[in-house]
Amino acid sequence: MYDFTKNQMISMTNNFSKTDLKWSKARYSNKLGFSCLAFLTPTIFLKRNTYLEIFMEFLFYSQTSLSLASDWYYSGIDHWTHGVDRWHATLFFSLQCILTAKKIHILWPLMSAPAIYCWYMGKKAVKEKNWHDYVYYHSLWHLIGAGIICPISMWLACYN
Repeated sequence: MYDFTKNQMISMTNNFSKTDLKWSKARYSNKLGFSCLAFLTPTIFLKRNTYLEIFMEFLFYSQTSLSLASDWYYSGIDHWTHGVDRWHATLFFSLQCILTAKKIHILWPLMSAPAIYCWYMGKKAVKEKNWHDYVYYHSLWHLIGAGIICPISMWLACYN
């Protein structure tokens, strides 16, 4: 856990605008770009009755834009969107954990496990310089995390 935290902090500070994919010959993956749109899924379920829901909707829209820029448009190229995406995603994930902390069911960690596994396998693929596995697992990370877990988090935080 220490290594993960250390690597994430280095990625968010010292390597702010650096890409982890310079080795990739493929510039774009439409599958990965499409998966970034999964961050729009939770906005379908928000009723926008409170400032929290409006704020969360803004965060989902901004995460969608940053993911598209970092993971698709500027993939393999050093650009400031990589650092902003890392900060936004990390803080946004932390905020969702805090909002759902009081209402988390014992099964929540089990439900989150597939998304965490995909994130881990995507990081592993980057280390192994395996473009196809990276695209596959990072896309699943978006689809499972943003398309399934985030709507459930929002439901727990705002409506339960």
